[in-house]
Amino acid sequence: MFQIINKKEGYITLISVLVVGVISLSISASLLISGLNSTQIAMTNIKSKQVENLLNVCVEESLYEIREDASFIGVNTLSRGDGTCTYDVIDQGGENREIIISAQEDGIVKKVTININQIDPVIKISSWNETDFN
Repeated sequence: MFQIINKKEGYITLISVLVVGVISLSISASLLISGLNSTQIAMTNIKSKQVENLLNVCVEESLYEIREDASFIGVNTLSRGDGTCTYDVIDQGGENREIIISAQEDGIVKKVTININQIDPVIKISSWNETDFN
């Protein structure tokens, strides 16, 4: 009526199920961590682009300021959302200007230094050097 099952086969099956379970759990955890890392990288890229856009706004604002008042020198700060940017226009003599611009948000900093060698009739940029600080 009752059959006796070999206990060794039961242990082998139990250990096999446990090993497969641990491997499956390890693979799932690895995929989850990989997904989280990808999300963090994507968010950093988005924030970096936002800081770059803010930097470009500051560049445009500084050039507009110089265009409206060719004798303008000084520092201005702009804020947008959680980010800020600052531009400093330095007189280099004649129509030559150096503009140092820095934008930052959430620990991401981008800087650009622009040199202008003509203001009138049009602004001519002689150099443009960007630097990222992440």
